[in-house]
Order: sequence, then structure tokens, then C-alpha cells
Amino acid sequence: MPSLAELEATTKEEEQPTVTAMEVVPEIISQPHDAATPFSIEDLNKQWEEFREQSKKQEKDREVNVLGQPYELDESNWNISVTLSNPVQQDILEQVKPDLIGFLRSTLKNNKLTLEWKMGKIDQTKKLYTSREKFDHLAKHYPLLEDLKEKLGLDPDY
Repeated sequence: MPSLAELEATTKEEEQPTVTAMEVVPEIISQPHDAATPFSIEDLNKQWEEFREQSKKQEKDREVNVLGQPYELDESNWNISVTLSNPVQQDILEQVKPDLIGFLRSTLKNNKLTLEWKMGKIDQTKKLYTSREKFDHLAKHYPLLEDLKEKLGLDPDY
């Protein structure tokens, strides 16, 4: 029968997680923690589009939509700012952010990259649905349409 000291020693050995060589990403290990290799906006665009294409292949349509939003690079502090149009996109970006920033850091060899989002201006223009709304909109810009309608006896509702 094992002693109490032997049981404690075996439980301590079991608690420590084991890390296999397959779990370690070689690109990140090979780079120093403060690596900041310069790159151009074209390089960023290329890698961003490659990540977006990978998402398309995996049929992650919501991610593809968010990754299609406009973004800017502040080269002074390596910050990428994505302009979003609604809060749902924010949640999706937060989910994909670790994978995206990891991919960009490894492919661009720059561990100082950061990613943030900002809300853009939402388009509040009135949508034209009916024939009457479309005609009135055009008549406002082209007053001669009103005269033409009267001369021909047309009804824009039909």
C-alpha cells in the first residue's frame, strides 16, 4: 500500500500540464518578443485579403463581411483601426481578432501590431420603395418630369 507522501508526489506530477512540440507555433517562437519589422500598407492589404480568403474557404460569411470593412494603419504605433457600421460587427470582430492579429503578426513579422475598432457613420438616407416615392424624388431633381407627367396624363403609381 502506497504511503501518503507517495500519493501526494504522484498527484503533483499529474497536475502539471504537458506541452508537446506540435502545440508550439514555430513562427512566433522564432521571432523576438519585441520584433517590429517594417512593412507597407500594400503588405498589410495582401495579408488581410489572404486571411479573408481563408475565412471564405471555411464559409465564415459573417467574418468575411466584417473583414471587408475599411481599415487604416497608424504606422507610428502599428495600430490597425477597423471602421464598423453596427454593434453586431463589433462582436464578430472580437471573436476573430485573436486569430487575425496572430496571423498578421506572424506573416508580417511584427509583434507590435494591435487591432481596434471604431463605429463609422451610419447612412440615414431614406430608402425609396414605391413608384410614387421614386417619381417624387426624381421630380425634385428634374422639375420637367412633372410637366411631362401632366402632358401625357401619366400616373406614377402604376
